[in-house]
Amino acid sequence: MKVANLEYHSGHSIDRLVENIGLEESRSLLAKALPIIIVRKDETLKALEQSDISAVHKQAHKTSGSIRLYGSSRLETLLLEAMSLSPEQTKRPGLHHELASAFDAAINEIKMRLKTDLS
Repeated sequence: MKVANLEYHSGHSIDRLVENIGLEESRSLLAKALPIIIVRKDETLKALEQSDISAVHKQAHKTSGSIRLYGSSRLETLLLEAMSLSPEQTKRPGLHHELASAFDAAINEIKMRLKTDLS
């Protein structure tokens, strides 16, 4: 039985995904996941803007479950931070921008990879 290796190393998580499940399955998974990731980004950022700590925790938790399949260690770190925020911390300077940038980087990476056969 092959054990999946999704640890962060040099390169991107998508490289590990392709290595573990193959090109076609990776392509299918990422194509299905992309719209969900975009919604999760929007919902997480909206909850943060509204200081809705319960929704921030919920969205960050839902997103962090699959982050190693397509994301970066930076996005994972920010989601873990969001999951542990207290109500007064939702206004941490820069958090919204950092999360938006990290999500955008993951989304753009997926879009680029889908256009170029994930290589």
